[in-house]
This record gives sequence, structure tokens and C-alpha cells, in this order.
Amino acid sequence: MEGGSFVRVCERALARARDAVSGLSASGEAGRRVDRGFFGDVSLVADLEAERMIVETLQQELGGRVMIVAEERGILGRGENYDYVAVIDPVDGSNNVSAGIPFYSGAIAIALGERYSDIVAAAVMDYITGDFYSATVEEGALRNWNDRLRVKNDVKKLDNAYISLDPRIFKKTPEAAIRLLQRAKNIRFFGSSVLEIIYVVLGRINAFVAFPRIMRIVDIAAPLFIHSMAGGVVKWLEEGPGDVNLTTTERHGFLASSTPELASEINSLLS
Repeated sequence: MEGGSFVRVCERALARARDAVSGLSASGEAGRRVDRGFFGDVSLVADLEAERMIVETLQQELGGRVMIVAEERGILGRGENYDYVAVIDPVDGSNNVSAGIPFYSGAIAIALGERYSDIVAAAVMDYITGDFYSATVEEGALRNWNDRLRVKNDVKKLDNAYISLDPRIFKKTPEAAIRLLQRAKNIRFFGSSVLEIIYVVLGRINAFVAFPRIMRIVDIAAPLFIHSMAGGVVKWLEEGPGDVNLTTTERHGFLASSTPELASEINSLLS
């Protein structure tokens, strides 16, 4: 199966998840807390139902050949013979769902092995607008199938940059956060890291920063791959992370930037 075929499967899976979340939101059930997921985070009804839709679609269309790394249910199909690994975040921005804030998304990355470098296709859907972002090794990055995406490279200095910070940086290293606040033109955080990385691709912000050991692989595998395929810069912030494993509960830090110069300046302020 080629990358474009994977993306079609991902689009169908995410469309079903979006419909499920929309229906639950209309009924007032989406934000109800029900459990804790594989990574230890609180799960909402919307998370569980969206994940069910995605898992069902992937298993139906890829058969028994897929191992799924799921935010809520954990690793499905490990130990069995598989050809593909799917890393899924059914609802990124669950707190926004619960609060009624219209900024959340879903994401799927498809790999031929268990490492980040094995990813061959990825997709993100904005659950509010329905916009669909995808990338494959063969085709690069696209929006809604026909709009080719390339990261804008016109911002190279932090004092001209709009950047998004995961707010947990203020607890982990408040000094580094303050340095970034003082230097950046503007700071934002919208509550969906998946969409915020896509916003770097679109040129709406210029960088997204998550401090080491904060982000789960399900949150970042798909959007970082799209960002890279659009010409963006990705720098992992842990010492010697090597090639990130897609199947563990380890958390990661990184910065996704529109230019190498901006990435270098941000990185110099994080230590």
C-alpha cells in the first residue's frame, strides 16, 4: 500500500471520529470524564468514542496487519504479525472539548516499523473546520488534497516571532519560559498541540515549543511528520533521544520551527 492509500484510510477514520465528537458535543456528553487512558491522562466520553471509530476503521481497512498505538486503549496487536504501526490521537484538545472551546483535532501516523523514522504517512483533521492536513514521503504535505504546503521561512529572529509554548514549561523551567517571554514578539497557547504544530506549517505562528519529557508520542507523531514534509525544522530536546520509539509511554520535548535560525535562537534560551 502506498502513502496516498494510507492517507485515504486516515481521512475516513478521522471523519468518523469527527462525526462522533460532534454528536456527543451536541448532546452534552462529550466532556464527561469516564476513565484514565494508557498514558495516565483523564479520558472523556469523546476520547473513547472517537478512538473506537478510528480503531474500527483502521482494523477494517488494514485488516489484521496493523498494530495500533492508541491514546486510551494502549497498544493493540502487539506480539502479533503486523505490517504497519498506526499511532493515533483521537481527540487532541480534550480540555477544549470539555470547556466548549472550538479548537481540537484528531491525528494518525502510519509507519512501517516502530521508530519515528519509519513513518510514511500522516494525517490531521481539524474537527471544527473539517480541514484535512496530510503528508507522505512521496507527495510531501497537503491541505485538503490539492493545496501543497511549504513552511514559510521569513521569520528568523525571535523578536519577530509568534511562538506557542506548552504551559507545563512554566512548572518545569520557569526561568527558560521567562527568557522566551521576554524575547519573543508574542506568545500563544491554544490547547491542541497537534493543531498548533500545523499552525507553524501554515505560517500562523512561527514555532511550537514543548519542554523535555512533556509530550506523548500520540500527540506529536503525525503533526511533526507533516511539519517535516512541509520543510519545517524539528529539534528533539532530550539528550541523545536517538530515533524515537513509537510504542512506549515515554514523553518527549521538542521544538518545531519555521527556520533553522529561529530554532537555534529558541534552543539557546532553553538551557
